[in-house]
Amino acid sequence: MQIPQSSRDAINSKLLLGESVLLTARLRVPKVGTQGVTFFTVAMFVRLFDEIRNTAKLRELKRQSLELNFPLDRSMIVCITDDRILLWKTSMFHRAIGYLGDVPRERVRSASPPHVSDGKWKFVRIQTVDGASIQLLVDGQSALAFSQMLTPTI
Repeated sequence: MQIPQSSRDAINSKLLLGESVLLTARLRVPKVGTQGVTFFTVAMFVRLFDEIRNTAKLRELKRQSLELNFPLDRSMIVCITDDRILLWKTSMFHRAIGYLGDVPRERVRSASPPHVSDGKWKFVRIQTVDGASIQLLVDGQSALAFSQMLTPTI
């Protein structure tokens, strides 16, 4: 995945001495969308309702992620190192990133292999050792490597 230089500098600033990046990927939290074909004005109201519903779901997700100590946002960049998973919030056009936090890799029990979606993004479900399940969309080019890195080999 191509990351702008300013974002790479921000990522490197959070790495510990001797820590190296194993994988960088884009993540998204899935949105809810009502499918259907109807008149334009009705469709606009349905989309507006979906956006209101998604805003409420995102607020709840942020609250839950704070309780889990696994920071999440709508659109993110993830950086996986040997010991940590570092997460950044991205803006709509990925021009600026904001550090959300990091999670020790030992907290992740496994990550499911990517499920096919629309091709550009793949669904991956992360299971934590606490029993929480987090479903994310991972960019298609990084999805398989992402799930393999987060699933310990026995």
